[in-house]
Amino acid sequence: MEQPADDDDYNKQIQPIPEKCGPPSIPLSMLLDFAVQQIFHEITVMSELLLKKYEEEKKISLVQFAHNTRTLTVKLLAIVKWVKSSKKFENCSIINYILDQQAQYFIDTADRLVFFSRQELEVAKLPTFQVCSAVDILTQGTYPRLPLCIKQRFIREPKITPKEQANALSRINKILRYRISRVASKLPPKFRQIHIKNGMLTLVVPSEFEVKMTVLGEAETLPWTLLNIKILVEDYEIGYGTQLVHPLQLNLVHNVLQSRMDISKNPLNEVYTFLHSFAQSLKLDVLFCQSTQLANGKLRDKILIERYDQKERILTVGYWAQKLPTKRGQIPRYNAQFRFQISCDREDSRSSLRVRHYPPNQELGGLDERSGRLSIHSLLSDVFAFRSRQRLLKIRQKLEESSTSASVLVSGQEIPLLIYRLLDKSTPEEMLKISVNLFSGRVICVVDGLGEVQELRNLEKCLDPISPIQSIKKHIDRLKVLTMIERYRKAVSSLLVRIVSETQMASKLSKITSLPADRLILQFYKDDSFYLIVSFVVDPQLIVKTELHLLSVNDDQLTLLHLSRDHPGLVAPMTRFLYANKDEELRKGDHYGRRLTCAIAAVDDRISFMKLCEELDRRNIQYDPLETEPVVGGLVLRLKNVQAAVDTEAPEFFDNLVRCCLRLDSRTRIGWPFECCIKNNPLPLDCLPGKPGPNTRACVLDVSLSSSSGPPGINPSDSLSTAIVERLQIFVNIYKLVHEFAPVYKKVYKNVCSIQAYTYHKLIIAYGEKRDQLMVISFRPNLKSSEPKRFCITFNQTVPTDAYTEDDFQWPEEGRWNPHTQLSPIINEKFNANPDLVELVEYVVSTSAPLCALSKFLRIRFQSVKALAQILNHDMAFPLQMKYYLFAIDDYTMRLQYGHIFLEFRFLQDSQVGIRDCSRFQPAVVGLEQFWKWISGGSAQLCTNSNVSHASPHAPTSLPSQHVAAASPPPSSTQSLSVPPSSTNQSPHSQGTSFTTSGSGLTLTPNIILVDHVTLHKACQPPESALRRPLVPTKENNAEFANNLSPLDSYLSAIEFVYRTGAAFKEIYSLPLPQQPVHFEKLDVQPDSIRASVLSIRTQSAYGQNYPCIVNFQFFVCPNTFTVKCSVEYDGLGDSGPKAEQISIIESYFDYYISRFNNEYALVAFINLCRMTPNGALFSIIKIMRGQLYGYDEDPLTNIYWNMSIMPTMLQRKPDQGGGAHGSQSTMSARKFRPGVLLDRNQTMRIHVNFCPLSPDESDKMRRHMMWLQYNVQTNQVEQVNQGVSDEKEILTNIFAAANEMARQSNECPLWEVVSQLLQRPELNRMPSSVPMPNSMMGPGSVDNIGSVGQIPSVGNMGSVGTSGSVHNPLLKGEPGMY
Repeated sequence: MEQPADDDDYNKQIQPIPEKCGPPSIPLSMLLDFAVQQIFHEITVMSELLLKKYEEEKKISLVQFAHNTRTLTVKLLAIVKWVKSSKKFENCSIINYILDQQAQYFIDTADRLVFFSRQELEVAKLPTFQVCSAVDILTQGTYPRLPLCIKQRFIREPKITPKEQANALSRINKILRYRISRVASKLPPKFRQIHIKNGMLTLVVPSEFEVKMTVLGEAETLPWTLLNIKILVEDYEIGYGTQLVHPLQLNLVHNVLQSRMDISKNPLNEVYTFLHSFAQSLKLDVLFCQSTQLANGKLRDKILIERYDQKERILTVGYWAQKLPTKRGQIPRYNAQFRFQISCDREDSRSSLRVRHYPPNQELGGLDERSGRLSIHSLLSDVFAFRSRQRLLKIRQKLEESSTSASVLVSGQEIPLLIYRLLDKSTPEEMLKISVNLFSGRVICVVDGLGEVQELRNLEKCLDPISPIQSIKKHIDRLKVLTMIERYRKAVSSLLVRIVSETQMASKLSKITSLPADRLILQFYKDDSFYLIVSFVVDPQLIVKTELHLLSVNDDQLTLLHLSRDHPGLVAPMTRFLYANKDEELRKGDHYGRRLTCAIAAVDDRISFMKLCEELDRRNIQYDPLETEPVVGGLVLRLKNVQAAVDTEAPEFFDNLVRCCLRLDSRTRIGWPFECCIKNNPLPLDCLPGKPGPNTRACVLDVSLSSSSGPPGINPSDSLSTAIVERLQIFVNIYKLVHEFAPVYKKVYKNVCSIQAYTYHKLIIAYGEKRDQLMVISFRPNLKSSEPKRFCITFNQTVPTDAYTEDDFQWPEEGRWNPHTQLSPIINEKFNANPDLVELVEYVVSTSAPLCALSKFLRIRFQSVKALAQILNHDMAFPLQMKYYLFAIDDYTMRLQYGHIFLEFRFLQDSQVGIRDCSRFQPAVVGLEQFWKWISGGSAQLCTNSNVSHASPHAPTSLPSQHVAAASPPPSSTQSLSVPPSSTNQSPHSQGTSFTTSGSGLTLTPNIILVDHVTLHKACQPPESALRRPLVPTKENNAEFANNLSPLDSYLSAIEFVYRTGAAFKEIYSLPLPQQPVHFEKLDVQPDSIRASVLSIRTQSAYGQNYPCIVNFQFFVCPNTFTVKCSVEYDGLGDSGPKAEQISIIESYFDYYISRFNNEYALVAFINLCRMTPNGALFSIIKIMRGQLYGYDEDPLTNIYWNMSIMPTMLQRKPDQGGGAHGSQSTMSARKFRPGVLLDRNQTMRIHVNFCPLSPDESDKMRRHMMWLQYNVQTNQVEQVNQGVSDEKEILTNIFAAANEMARQSNECPLWEVVSQLLQRPELNRMPSSVPMPNSMMGPGSVDNIGSVGQIPSVGNMGSVGTSGSVHNPLLKGEPGMY
């Protein structure tokens, strides 16, 4: 690889390293010899030793030898490859050597300087201080003691003093004034500035020259001495302001002028004459150069330099050059239309440059020489502007002479422009604009609306040489016709016609010779056999006369119809009121466009109606002749006898049909307003109090072509007629329903519903207690579709009637929703099978109340099953399930799934609802009968199959017999809809009898329970205070705090809680003792209750073993409130145990906190808390619970800054690498629950607590402090686990030490003392926000972060409870077993 040339130069500059000065090196051959010798030595030794080894050792030795040899050869190979590129690193060694050498130089220099300072400069002393000189400088500011010889050597003495110099200049100024005053009368008047200063006389002629002179004595005979000459002629267009005269030339002029002044009798006049002549010739030369540049550049072929004579001093420039006709091959010649001549007057030496124009004009100006900056460009601009305006004025005069009514305006100052109105009320695009090109003088004609047309070029040629008036008038008239044609083209661009070219119509129009040549052919979109021809002819009175012709082409037959301006239908009826005079109307420019639009619209409308009438004849629909509206205009087609087009028999509809007509609306889009007026309205509007609806009403619907149901590509008229028939089908079918329902409504249903709207194509009925629910009935005919005709029923909601009658109406806080929407598919299917409006209204009215009550369960609520799945060893990707799910079985049956519970609601007669437990395999809703009797106050009835077999929705007794017979009853409420019957292994639960469980005395029953609508609403309605529930319970608001769900929701939630907790406790009970998070001595699980007995914590005292007591827990469904409750009993403590009031605090803590966690591990933590009986620890825990429940008002604590709560659960986020409690956990979630209260074998309890600010600021709302408190039962000591690093660590240490010391003296538990001290310490606000546990990360809550929710099995399908297997505790890792 070759190095670049720059690298070679660089290498040449670097000198090589001397021998024995660089880094050490070794020859490559020697290195190879060493490697070979090493390999040979190893193979020799190995050959001698292999004979004494076993086979396995031999193999190992061979492999080691091969590995070592390969490693050595690889290193050699790497060195050899590196040698190829080692030259790149040789420069680094050289540079390193140079840097080391420079460093050595610095070291030697520093050593030498130190040697000088310590030995050589020891005798060096400062000279004597110059005290006198320093005093002079500080006091006087000068240094006067410098020797004079120095001053005389460098500073010479002046020959004349400043005073003598000023006197001499003043004397010379007086002499100059005297001499200039003597010749003042003879001085040329061009000397505008005369200055005498500093012994010099300055004469200035503006824009020409400036001269400075003086005299060298007082004698009058002494000549003037010329000092300086400055030429003031400048050129900023070519020379950019540089000096036009070279210094050598100026020196020559200076010498010549001085010699002529010496011999002249009047030197000053000689100065002016000589320099003025020189400046004039210089100016003329500058103008010539500028003209040459323009003639060869920007104005090429526009201006000509006809003559330039330096001797005569004449410059002639011609402009607006015209090319002369020449023969082929000759040089083109140009002739200027105008010219000007710039010259100097030789007779008058005092005059400046003169400009003469040909042809002459007094208004034309000359050159501006005042500034000295000559510009031929400025002169040409002034001349061009004047000549162009002069030519435009002549053209304007000709145009005004050509027409008496012509209006020609002149606009523009810098660039003049003529504006000629071709038509009346012309837009700016329709005006003729005439201008003159300033450079060439050519006339330019522009009409923006026409673009580039040949007629404009012809007019330009006609105006250029000023042709005769008749020729100009002919071209102007032609432009008027073209402008009118273009106006009509734009007018029809938005209409339903297309412009056809003359070429396409040549074969057809060749047979018609009466039409003018200037015409516009328009073809209609709707029927391409019709053409509208607009002809244009010049008229002196009307400017341009237009005529309309309608051409019809039918095969080879042509029909031409002339449409006059008085033709009916061409002009709207209101037009005659716009103008009183017909002649004035014709002269208005907008009349033409309006007349054409009216003509196109009239013809187009009649074509559309003609096609429509043909289609109506095919469908046997009769109609009256086409009419014109007398007032608003427009065509109307009145239909009659439309009964033949409708296949539904409804004579009452056609008897009340007043009129049926069709119009055409093409204002914004093509639409056909279809009007249908019916008298004797069967259902007038009555939803608004005091405002009844009209008895006769007209319905106008816009029928558009897009609404037809025909296939694509169908004839538009056919689609329109189909749409009309569809509208009639809708009207007839809806009217038939309404007509049959009207008498029943007025007699019965008027009190339970109201008519929101009846518009013939749609019926809207408002029902409900407040008439805020809507049922909308419409009809879909589907004439050309394979789908059958069907009614469409939709449900919605509206404003309650109270909003119209009450002034202080308040909207309900809960969401509003029509529950019939969920049953809409079932209702539609049943109604289309039997379209009876009486039965439908009866159904929605009777089922509105129970459905509104059950609609509370239509909201989506999720609950976590992660903790239960973890205990039952179920791997769930999405540990969530829906809390409840309400779905419809049929139109009278709804089913509610609540976990493992299935509850069925059936709507019966007399405003009753049948409720039964249809859970799988056996009834699961324990105490169902007691609950409904408790809610209803004892009015709920338990009935058997015999007395409900006749149950059906009630029908009003006042209905006609035919309506009662037509209403088909629903299926019997005793049918098993979706619950499969148990054919084998029937349990006593399925025999239709009630039985009592062994729990709290509640019973299971499969029978139907009858309740009224009020009871169902009361059971499903949450209390009004649910939305305003307090955040913290107190003794006064306990019931309000707990009652935040509806009674039915709370009741089913309690049964589900007992079921899930029983499954979890059975699984824990089946585990080996060391792996149980809590050990149950006894466990009894019933459908309505769970009884569990656990041992309290054992302690070892100084007198021996202290046996624990028995703690009995009962979690049950309370038969009084039908919510989950807890009962705690301590057996074996005697008088030292907790009192009844303290036990009530424990039970309240379970009600308000533990039961709401919906987490089985929280219940385990609660049981562990209740087991802490030794050393009075239970009383400390009860105090903490009471503070968390009711605050610390009753405790003697002051200045409390924090709220403390016990965290019963936490999430272990670190993955468990050692396996879980139930076998392999490789697929389990990495985040697992664990109890927040832990007990180990060392009698140590760890409590996870959380501190929140009592009155948080904006900055502290999300701040919390979590810590672990560890209490040792044996030592009766409490400490904080993992205190972390903080400045307040010493404060916490002192608090814990003081509490432990107090416990050591009083033998009481120090837990409450530590908590009370922490609650009063504001220093926690500066501590870390959380302190993690070792090997884990915790966080409060009960639901893990998951992805999307998928299909989650119910709790009952998680597996059989109590299965055994190889399991161990999933909660702890590396900790002793708990019990």
